[in-house]
Parts: sequence; C-alpha cells; structure tokens
Amino acid sequence: MLAAGLLSGTFSRARRHGALMASAAMAWGGCVVLLGAATDLRLAVVALVAGGAVNFVLSTFRNAISQAYADDRLRGRVQGVLTVVLIGGPQLANVLHGLAGAAVGARWTIGIGGALTVLTVAFLSRAVPQLWRYDAWRSAPGGIRDQ
Repeated sequence: MLAAGLLSGTFSRARRHGALMASAAMAWGGCVVLLGAATDLRLAVVALVAGGAVNFVLSTFRNAISQAYADDRLRGRVQGVLTVVLIGGPQLANVLHGLAGAAVGARWTIGIGGALTVLTVAFLSRAVPQLWRYDAWRSAPGGIRDQ
C-alpha cells in the first residue's frame, strides 16, 4: 500500500477512472482468491501486499469519482453514504465470514468471497456501462458528460 501511495502521483494523468476503479476491484478480488488458495506463507504475504496496493488504487478512484461526479448539493450525502458503507460493510462482512467459515472453512470462505467480488464487479460493469466508461476528463465540471 505504501508503494502504491508513493506512485499515486501518476494517477493524476489517468482518464478512465471508472475502468481503473472496476479493474482494481476485480484485482482485489483476485488477490483474495489467491490468499484463500495459498498454502505457503510467502504466497499469502504476496497476496496481501498486492491486495493492499490495488485497494489503494480502488479507494483513490472511487473517491475521485464520487467527489467529481456528485452534484454539489448532494456531495455531503454521498460522502455520508460512503462512510456508512465503509464502516458498516466490514462489520456485516465479519458476521457473514464467521458464519460461512464455520460452515465450509476459512480458506474456502476467503476464496469464495474473492470470486464473488470479481463476479459482482464484472456484472456491475456490464449492467452499468457508464461506470466502466467514466472518463474523468470528459465528465469534469464544465466538460462533456457522456452518460
């Protein structure tokens, strides 16, 4: 995550925030699948390090999109919803992972969770193509909105 943060200056030249955010979310899911499949500590550490880096990229572009795209009058509400999701989501996930882990085991639960992440993001990218095509330069205030 630290390395991704140090390289984040390159993000300012990125245009396709939607594709980058969705790709990072799918990569994060892939890292979680790799973590669930890891039988060696070194492979698990690689999955965690890579997952931290892509999570940083995901967070950066998610925040950039929500702040740039939300109407000024709704920006506070959008940030409030994001805060609820980012704080409440992991708490709900802890309960679900505990239940699933007791039923099928921790490694399967981790791997299935990562696979569901990849599939869900792929489905949403297909169902809401505007998200994938979101272009920060064209969608900026005063720019051409392509949605």
